[in-house]
Parts: sequence; C-alpha cells; structure tokens
Amino acid sequence: QKPKEELADFQGWVKQVKPGQGDDTYRHNGAGEMLVYSAADFEDFRVERPDMPPSMEGDLEPVIRLLAEHKWPWRL
Repeated sequence: QKPKEELADFQGWVKQVKPGQGDDTYRHNGAGEMLVYSAADFEDFRVERPDMPPSMEGDLEPVIRLLAEHKWPWRL
C-alpha cells in the first residue's frame, strides 16, 4: 500500500482476488492490520500513545465500505 492511496490500492485488489480464492498453500482471507496508514496500530508501549490524526475516520470509512461491498473480511 501507498500512504494516501490506500483506497485506490484496494479498488484494484478487489478486482483481482476474492476472499477464499486460492489453495491450501495460499488462500486469500481478506484485508487487515493496516487498512490505511492514518489508522495504523500503535505498538510501542514504552512511550505514550500518539493522538490519531483527524483524517483517520475519513480515510478509513471508504476503504471499509469498499471491502464490505465486495464481501471482504477485514480487521484492524
């Protein structure tokens, strides 16, 4: 993924693969962890949690909507 281009990335990917597609070696099971960079997981627990950017919800909503429309499972 490219920061600020996540929606365009997912728009391409939903045309290329469907959840469950694949075999026992590699099977596509959805999207996860980093759906958009502005909603990235905070993993360094030795420092205070940073404030999430104001753009996070606006960045995240169209990606999740696209995934739901294409029946892709997702997680954060």
